[in-house]
Amino acid sequence: MDALNAIWAAVTTPVISYDLTVHTSLDLVSIALGSAAAIGLGRMIYKRWSES
Repeated sequence: MDALNAIWAAVTTPVISYDLTVHTSLDLVSIALGSAAAIGLGRMIYKRWSES
């Protein structure tokens, strides 16, 4: 369960920080890329974790 919580935090943190501050379109792109990377990493971790 700790792995899932870590994944959730990685995905939601960029969204929360975006809500609190004003960003340019470049920041939006980096948030989108960061979220996509976090989701991809999370799926990889989840697959390995569920297989073992």
